Amino acid sequence: MASWKRNNCVIWRNKSTSKDWHDRVTAINRQLQPGVVGIRDLLTQQRAALVEQIRTSRLLSSREFSFCLFDERLVEQLRV
Repeated sequence: MASWKRNNCVIWRNKSTSKDWHDRVTAINRQLQPGVVGIRDLLTQQRAALVEQIRTSRLLSSREFSFCLFDERLVEQLRV
């Protein structure tokens, strides 16, 4: 379906009005949505984990706090 969409978008773009082209692409996008649910969920989880890692890294590397003197578990307790 995705390759079909890719091939036909150019043809539709040349043969139809902008609204018709937009409506066709929107309809195909709706049909493709179920196929990306799992990937989207995985990427959302990965993003949340990365955001947390960045937050922790910034906190632990901050020059304002001497967390390097403490056990990381203590930092985890204080952070929450």
